Amino acid sequence: MEDLKEKIRIYEENEFERNNKQITLFEAKRLEFVEKFSIDKLKNMTIDEYVMGKDSHDSFCYWLDQKLDEVGNIRGVFSTKFDIFYSPSKKDYQIYRKNRFGDNLENAFHNLKTEIISLINAGKKQDIASLKRNILHSFLKGKILSIYYPNEHLPIFSNDRLNQFLKNLGIYNSSINKLDPIEKRFELIKFKNNNELMKKWSLNEFEGFLFYNFNNNGKWDKILTRLEKNQETLPSSPIAQKKKKAYVGAPMDFKGLRHEPINEQGVVFLFGKMHEELGIIVEAVKTGFPDCEGKRLIDKNRNLWESVLIEFEYSSKNFLAHGHNPEECDLIICWKHDWVDCPLEVIELKSEILKT
Repeated sequence: MEDLKEKIRIYEENEFERNNKQITLFEAKRLEFVEKFSIDKLKNMTIDEYVMGKDSHDSFCYWLDQKLDEVGNIRGVFSTKFDIFYSPSKKDYQIYRKNRFGDNLENAFHNLKTEIISLINAGKKQDIASLKRNILHSFLKGKILSIYYPNEHLPIFSNDRLNQFLKNLGIYNSSINKLDPIEKRFELIKFKNNNELMKKWSLNEFEGFLFYNFNNNGKWDKILTRLEKNQETLPSSPIAQKKKKAYVGAPMDFKGLRHEPINEQGVVFLFGKMHEELGIIVEAVKTGFPDCEGKRLIDKNRNLWESVLIEFEYSSKNFLAHGHNPEECDLIICWKHDWVDCPLEVIELKSEILKT
């Protein structure tokens, strides 16, 4: 608790003013967006007023992705998060989840608008059941809610990030891990409102605190080091300086990999050697979830490909252990498939090698 109080004190002294200046500038743009895309105007919104990918820098999706990125940045997530987007390379509109919205563009866009309007209405009432049922991409849901209702909905959308912050604050457990990202955001808000020092903050100020202290960028460690300037740093012992032993998997000698993978990095390397045989081409690799965006060949005769979001794991069950959201991924690529009730398609590289 004392450590948390110190974090709050340092945040307010070092970052609070700068963060609030950014929020003030952001608020003017937020209000412009909410006026431009009110519920009445959303009902009559055209597909070109919605999509990214065309020349317009004034569309609904462009605003959310580019113009309103100071708070709740979603730029690092692929355009598929919008479910309907324009592909400049194909010169056509694309529907990402046809199983959810339909394969007819007019009907799919109508269904998408209906979900957006339903989300905004449910967000106003804080109707958690309706928010969870809403079929928009979780990042898009979170962004819309935080823009229309910044005092009720926290602008943090990644399930991994939510889990991280819940752990940092000491309120993460197995029950919370099973919650929807919507519910996890409310758990964080509850923590803030129950804290005597934080309850006066806005949600944007709270978000700033979480990222300032717990974003794995070393800010807190550097500040703590400065505060502890009276302490001496002891040199490492000769034993600690010894080179660590390297451990490897069973001998395999497959396409330059001499041993079986024993971690996720080994799986990524092996996939790089096998992706063509698996009918997958790589378009982007990220450090966040999901790890990879690719295209997969689904009809060789007609040369048809589908977009696919890929997560690499050593074992498929690690996907569950890491708290990833299955709705934000299409495919797990792993060395060992050990998740019996996995809701996603899994490619087990160990089995694929045996087929060669």
